[in-house]
Amino acid sequence: MKTGIATTRRQVLRQLAALLGAASLPLPLASAGTCCRATDPELAAAVAALLPNAGSAAAIGREYLRECRQERSAQVLQAAIRASLAAEPVSAEALRGRIALDFRTADTVTLRGWILSRTEARLCALYALYAL
Repeated sequence: MKTGIATTRRQVLRQLAALLGAASLPLPLASAGTCCRATDPELAAAVAALLPNAGSAAAIGREYLRECRQERSAQVLQAAIRASLAAEPVSAEALRGRIALDFRTADTVTLRGWILSRTEARLCALYALYAL
C-alpha cells in the first residue's frame, strides 16, 4: 500500500517557476537608485535603470569586490565606469552600449561560472558598496 503525496513533474515545474518568479522581484528594502546618489546622481539614475533587482545586483557586486580587490572603492569604480564611456554622458543607454562593447572585445569577468561584462560587474560592485 502506498502512502504519502504523489507529486507530478508538472507540479514540481510549476512550483519551481513560481519560486523563481518570486525570487526575481526587486527587494523592497533597497533600491538600485540609492547607489551613489549623493556623489554621482547621473550614474545613480543609470544604475537604477539597469539593475532592477537590488538583491541580485548586490550579490554579484560583492563577488566582484572579492575577486577584484583593487576596485574596492566607490571612487575607483565610478572613475573606471566614467572613463570607459570616454566623453559620452552617463546614461542607461550609454552603459548598455559599453556593456555590449565589453562582450565584443572580451573585456569580461567570470564570477562563479557566470561571464559578465566588466562594466556590468563594476555597476553591481558600486551598488553593493552602497547597499551595505
